[in-house]
Amino acid sequence: SATFGIDAQVPGMVFAAITACPVPGGKLKSVDETVLKGAPGVLQVVKLPDAVAVVATDTYWRAKRALSRLQPEWDVGEAGKVDSEMLSKQYRAALNDQMLTARNDGDVDKAFPGAKKTFEAIYETPYLSHSPMEPMNATVHLQPDRLDVWFGTQDPLEALEAAAKASGLKPEQVYVHNAFVGGGFGRRDGNDELAQAIAIAKVVNRPVKLVWTREEDTRQDKFRPHAVVAFKAATGDDGTPTAWSMRVVTSSIFHSVGRKWPANKVEPQTVAGLEDNGYNVPNTRVQSLVKNTHLPVWFWRSPGANQHVFAIESFVDEMAAANGIDPYQMRRKLLAGKSDWLKVLDTAAEKGDWGKPLPKGTGRGIAICTDTDSLCAQVAEVTVTPDGNVKVNRVTVALDTRYMVNPQTIAEQAE
Repeated sequence: SATFGIDAQVPGMVFAAITACPVPGGKLKSVDETVLKGAPGVLQVVKLPDAVAVVATDTYWRAKRALSRLQPEWDVGEAGKVDSEMLSKQYRAALNDQMLTARNDGDVDKAFPGAKKTFEAIYETPYLSHSPMEPMNATVHLQPDRLDVWFGTQDPLEALEAAAKASGLKPEQVYVHNAFVGGGFGRRDGNDELAQAIAIAKVVNRPVKLVWTREEDTRQDKFRPHAVVAFKAATGDDGTPTAWSMRVVTSSIFHSVGRKWPANKVEPQTVAGLEDNGYNVPNTRVQSLVKNTHLPVWFWRSPGANQHVFAIESFVDEMAAANGIDPYQMRRKLLAGKSDWLKVLDTAAEKGDWGKPLPKGTGRGIAICTDTDSLCAQVAEVTVTPDGNVKVNRVTVALDTRYMVNPQTIAEQAE
């Protein structure tokens, strides 16, 4: 059967559970470890600069239960005062700040005075955890001249470099035994769980298996960025947009991962799904502003696009509804002359039974986008009950991936 990182078994290993400061950038102030004095199976309490771990000799469960008895005190600093409402207000206020321009077709400002109708909307998406089914974990065996690592990683070479740095060994002394990944979505190349396991192993001088709890996995994630997108559009006599402006405030993934990006250039992730939209709107302007916070952000399956496509496609729907146009036909008009886009859109509509009667309370929605040089359209059939509960009955997906190596992997990703 498939072996995942969490399945690793190493002779003589001990088991570690860990909790880190709930506020990124915070430090461990103190912890009373005397409550675990004489506790059976507890080998050691390990204090790290921003975390505390309990190591047990026999099972992870024992380490986890012992850790729950500790009450660490944290120095959270000014970031401890920040909450979601505060960040939302700051991001929305920043929509009025000067931005970098990623795309500027025609003359957006000149197009608005003659518009039949104008529309404005703001879409906001929150920080989001990766939440893989397999929580973060790493098993390490550190010796004076060799380090072995067992875990699931999306980037074994980067993990090897990170392990060498954390252990103080040379890269050629590090061996990464990569396992199947129980869900990654961009998260499993951060290597923070690996660095923690190595730090613990340095203290206990034993092979260590570290597993994060589900709560720790959520709290210590490197999140999908928070984003606020403001739209302003003008529509003509036929109800389709003749001009639109898109302004985005979000944080930088490159900043979090330590990559330098020129301050005068737009980061691709900040406008993905907006700048490359396929719609024939003669006057189009797309701008973005990077606003970083203390929260680390990370790659999260189609970075940027997974937020912005939701925003732009919903905005197209708003205009279609207000102008009495079928949202599928609105998109067909906006994609006129683009045979590849139309083929994908039409296929999704046909296979998704667009236009066929539905029972009361059930409806269909349609959307299309491009990402990594692939085209994707989807039709979602959804029921909303009288008490407001939502049930997704069916999603029909049409894909044109341009180039294809293994059709099965494409079908699996779509599913």
